[in-house]
Formats: sequence, C-alpha cells, structure tokens
Amino acid sequence: MKLFKYVILILIGIILIIFLINNKTQKKSFSVIQDSTLATVDSKNFEQYINSGEYTVIDIRTPEEIALGKITANALEINFYDDTFKQQIAELNPDDKYLVYCRSGNRSNKSLGVFSGLGFSNVRELDGGIVAWDEYQSTKKEDDMNLMSELTEQEFIKKMIPHHEEAIATAQETLERGATTQEVKTLLQNIIEAQTSEVADMKSWYQDWYGTPYIDNGKYQPMMRDLENLSGVDIDRAFLEDMIHHHMGAIMMANGVQKYIEHDEMRELTKNIRITQTEEITEMRQLLREI
Repeated sequence: MKLFKYVILILIGIILIIFLINNKTQKKSFSVIQDSTLATVDSKNFEQYINSGEYTVIDIRTPEEIALGKITANALEINFYDDTFKQQIAELNPDDKYLVYCRSGNRSNKSLGVFSGLGFSNVRELDGGIVAWDEYQSTKKEDDMNLMSELTEQEFIKKMIPHHEEAIATAQETLERGATTQEVKTLLQNIIEAQTSEVADMKSWYQDWYGTPYIDNGKYQPMMRDLENLSGVDIDRAFLEDMIHHHMGAIMMANGVQKYIEHDEMRELTKNIRITQTEEITEMRQLLREI
C-alpha cells in the first residue's frame, strides 16, 4: 500500500513537471510570434509603413497584373511564379525593411516563408493584397468626399485654399524632379499657374467678405502621398495617380457650394474648377497610359 502511494506521488510530480515545461514552451512560442517582424498587416498599417519611407516595397505579382497598376510607382517587381524568385529575393539585403504584396494576399503570405528561410528579419505582407488595398483607398476617398458634400462660401474657401496649396506644392516638387515628358511638364505648369492665381483670389475675397484675413486652421488632411523619395517617371506616375483623385475632391467641393453661392466671383471660380479639372482628369488618365 505504501509503495502504491509513492508511485502515485511520483506520477503526480511527473505530470506537474510536464505541465510546467509545456506551459513555459507555449509562452515562449507565443512571445516569438508576437515579436516577429515577419508579419501580416492591414491596408491602413501598410500605408503608414510606406509613408514612413523606411521600407522597400515589393510587388510579387505577374507582369500582366502589374500592368494594371501598382500600389507605389517605385515598387520592386519580383514575380512569385518565376523560377528565380527565391534567387532574386536572396540578392536583396536581408537587413533592410520590406513590404510585400500580391493580388489577394495568398502569394505574399507564402513568400514570408521564403524571406524567413533566407534570414530576413523585417518583412511585412499586405493582408488581402491589392484587392483589399483598393477597397481601403476607395473607402478613404469616399469619406473625404463626404466631408466636402455641402459647403457655404466661407467653408468652401477654408477647405479649397489648403487643397489648392497641396496641389501647387506637389506639382512644383514633381516639376523639379520629374516632368519626364513635355505633356507632363505643361500640365504641372498649368496647375501651378491656375491654382496659385485662384488661391490669391480666394484670400482676397475672404478679407473683403468676412472682414478678417484668411488663416489656415491646420485641419486639412493631405490627399497626396509623400513624393520625397521619388524622381523621374516614378514621381510623374505617383503625382498623376494621386492628382486624379485630388481633382475629383475639388470638383466635389465646387458642386457642394452651388446652392449657397452669394457672389458672382464664387460662381465663376467654381465653374472654372469644374470645367478645367474635369478636362485635366481626362488628360492625366491618358498620360498614365503613355508614361
């Protein structure tokens, strides 16, 4: 009977030791997963990583898919289905930071295994791929548009001045480091000239109509991506892609103020914005097909 009790106590001790070891292992494993920088991120975080300028973006779709458009103009193109995919990844610096995406997230998720096997320690792949990215961007732009739906003249000026100033600043930046064709250069110059004049007019009207100088309230949310690390064709393409939606926002605001217009000057300005920027959207779409 004594022997039986000892056996039971020994078995209980062994079970407790096994439990403690397994529990410690599980905690350690969970910690490794949490700390891992080989991770899947959503579109919002993916965009934040892009905007940080610290990451190299890699598009691992096929050339045919890439021809339909990329998330960033300067993304590296390494076809996941290419026989040399692993070799091309191995030629990259494993100490750098990378963002990877495909169409729906399947290939980019599988690619994490390749990166891990080659010793890369900081790679994030886009959950849902460019399909999810497009949905995210569409929703974001719809939210921006909804904020612009109906405006008084004063609200319109407060929103349109920083909107124009962003267009002017990015057009100047693109003119300095891009403008790779005469058509793109002319478009940039036209945007700078027209919108600089319109900003001056709106500031003058604000002073005359409301008895106080226009002051930027700092609430404007940029619609254009950071172009700092781009040049040549890449900055041209990025500018054109973003400016199409930027112009759509201006047209939406111009439409939204119509029933609140009190001054002929505002009526003429909004008419010009709707006509000119609609024409420029058509032009920019054509330029994107050509560059």
